[in-house]
Amino acid sequence: MVSVWQEPVGALVSKSLGLVSKFVLANMLRVLVAKAFQVTVKLDALVTIIFILEVLLLMLVTKWVVLTTTLFVLIKKSIMLMFVEYTLGLIPPEQASVGALVALHFQ
Repeated sequence: MVSVWQEPVGALVSKSLGLVSKFVLANMLRVLVAKAFQVTVKLDALVTIIFILEVLLLMLVTKWVVLTTTLFVLIKKSIMLMFVEYTLGLIPPEQASVGALVALHFQ
């Protein structure tokens, strides 16, 4: 085996450059892996935010549907109550709602 002191300078430079290039490539690979991990984390965060927004939108739509349905049910009950009051003669025709009169007309 040849000692370091006996090798020609060109061989030493070649070995050194080979080691440096291996180190640089390994370091570049680590940097690329770190950047890929950062991108993955950012994409996960974005997907999570989109999922949360979809859930919030679904909750708002559900609340709107429930409130609208409740409103229509209350309006229908109010019309039916006025219809019953009108048919029983408890309220005069001018105080009955149009819905109650229409319901009476179609009965």
